[in-house]
Amino acid sequence: MRERFLRNRKLILKYYLGAGIGLFLFWWFARTEMVVDPVIVVILAVYLLVFPIIIDHTRKYSIHIFLFLLAFITGFYSFYHYSLAEHSILNALYFTFQLYVLIVADVFTADGSTLLQYPLIVEIARWSAALYTISTVFIAMYRMLENSILLIVYQLIGVH
Repeated sequence: MRERFLRNRKLILKYYLGAGIGLFLFWWFARTEMVVDPVIVVILAVYLLVFPIIIDHTRKYSIHIFLFLLAFITGFYSFYHYSLAEHSILNALYFTFQLYVLIVADVFTADGSTLLQYPLIVEIARWSAALYTISTVFIAMYRMLENSILLIVYQLIGVH
């Protein structure tokens, strides 16, 4: 385990640096507009601090795991605590998994005059779930067409 950590220490340091810069920018731009529940802030802080364990074990899919877990944590918490009606845990899970299928909720009022204002935590869940789904589709497409793409690259570069 120590050898793996030493091998990935530069990547983990870059992760912490990027997470720190991202959190600072997020705080800088969203501090006046949105209020975030302190419970979810603690949960996300622990998640960001512990995530390098995932990087240490699987580098190839670490971004996918990061996006999936971020969307799951923020989506479940927001649907369970911020919904207008009381929802069970199963309903919160169902609504969270709908985010991965890119089911879009209404973003305009009934008359179309103004945008609906979602809590910040819901926006994080929506965007991270969409990024996860779209990147997974592109990876699946690349895996299916990998040999064809490599053949074209070899023909262009290798002059075959």
